[in-house]
Amino acid sequence: MSGVLLPVTLCTLLTSGTTAWSAEEENPLLWSQEFNEKSGSKPDPKYWNYDLGDGRGWGNRELQLYTNVNAKTTGRGVLAITALQISPKKKQICYYGYCEWSSARITTKNKVWIKYGNIEARIQMPAGTGTWPAFWMLGQNIDAVSWPTSGEIDITEGLGRTPFLNYATIHGPGYSGGSSIGARYLNPKKLSEGFHIYGINWSEDSIEWTFDGEVIFMQSKELITPRVWVFNQPFSLILNVAMGGEFGGEVGKDAKSGLQMKVDWIRVKKFNGQGEVDIQTSPSS
Repeated sequence: MSGVLLPVTLCTLLTSGTTAWSAEEENPLLWSQEFNEKSGSKPDPKYWNYDLGDGRGWGNRELQLYTNVNAKTTGRGVLAITALQISPKKKQICYYGYCEWSSARITTKNKVWIKYGNIEARIQMPAGTGTWPAFWMLGQNIDAVSWPTSGEIDITEGLGRTPFLNYATIHGPGYSGGSSIGARYLNPKKLSEGFHIYGINWSEDSIEWTFDGEVIFMQSKELITPRVWVFNQPFSLILNVAMGGEFGGEVGKDAKSGLQMKVDWIRVKKFNGQGEVDIQTSPSS
């Protein structure tokens, strides 16, 4: 793998060649989603919820209306989150007027909680200026303390306007939004041209970000001091495709209706002996 790590504030960038995971017997699989259901199936409701509506821009002036029909399996072992243009003739109202796009945002909140471990997903990003796909996490206490005190781990974010860049970030109290702490990894090819494995190695006092099995970036409790490290609690997983917004930018003509974020699988393993998955609903229920 060859790529360029771009300079950012408060980060430790690791040289390529650092392995991202240990031997399988030392880091057993704790939970996975392979998306092998028949074509047109929704994400397994035992593990996944939908965030619905326009969220009044979801804090970022985003354009999409989230629905429960824009995330389905393809029948080829892939979950596709699809963004579709909405005709003004439908007169579907969003906070800014007639809704322009629909998409999906799915979360394991209150169904699957993860604390520490190696968390990876094999993803192909969508193409098109203004797309903003993400694989990320929010802290379990978000309803009690709100964001960003709850903590947010962005395992990966992609932007259609910067198609070669993989964004890896943490948000917490005093370091959120434009003041978040993270890194950008420059890939030689557009991230929409193929699948890549995005992941983190999450321990009690540190997080390593990985790309195609190699560590590209690290943050730790020590490095962010005197800021507060809020990554010692269970987190939920989130997959979504946003359109536009403050980070996604203006949607371009190259963003075609039907664009997709494709997820081959998600796997959670122990990392250096650490890792817990708390499944709130039994798979047999």
